[in-house]
Amino acid sequence: MNGFVLRLVLCFTLINFSSQNSDASSEKKVDRKKLLVKEEAVFKIKERVFFLSDLKPIIKEIRFVRCLSSKSLILQGVGLNRGVLLTIPVINSVQSLNRRQEEFLRKLIRVIKASIYIKGRQKEFNKSLFKSTLFRRCKKRVYGSSVKNENKKDLMLTESFLKDRFDPKSQAVDLNQYEIFKKKNKVLNEKALKEAYARKRNLEIVESIKLFVASLDKRISHETYF
Repeated sequence: MNGFVLRLVLCFTLINFSSQNSDASSEKKVDRKKLLVKEEAVFKIKERVFFLSDLKPIIKEIRFVRCLSSKSLILQGVGLNRGVLLTIPVINSVQSLNRRQEEFLRKLIRVIKASIYIKGRQKEFNKSLFKSTLFRRCKKRVYGSSVKNENKKDLMLTESFLKDRFDPKSQAVDLNQYEIFKKKNKVLNEKALKEAYARKRNLEIVESIKLFVASLDKRISHETYF
């Protein structure tokens, strides 16, 4: 339903009564002010409608994972890694989105769909994927030192699932494939060869994840309000 914006409007009436001065000849009028709070729906996935306020913790979690790893598989798979998207656009309303904001929201939908699918299949995330010192540093940078109960689990579960499914050996090198690659790139020294092979392997994994995420995008229904 493009072009249709679903709004949830809550109106609170604040009535301020001014006190009367016993010595004053004039009487102050009652001041009545209306505070209008507007909440816009952005999209619906399955039966759940996501409002602007619902996106804030999700975007914060994306910032957290971006801080943890520049090679996050889920973020590379949807194009939300720093190599593709340097900064996350600010969205205050869906009524006048530019192209960059709209593209970001469509990628966000894919992230949420992947998390919905994976949440029921992956119960714990692999903490060894992230260095503890970096984890604490990113938590403080994104959530602040006073915040204790922020939900950072969905994307961590998604990352662990993708790592186990598409890169089970993690940093281990497939010697047969490496030797084939080495023969084709004889001009490279050992260090450059390993770096080039790691990049090639990562690209192959990310392409597989893109196909996986695209299949989920088709299987899980959604509706946009922008």
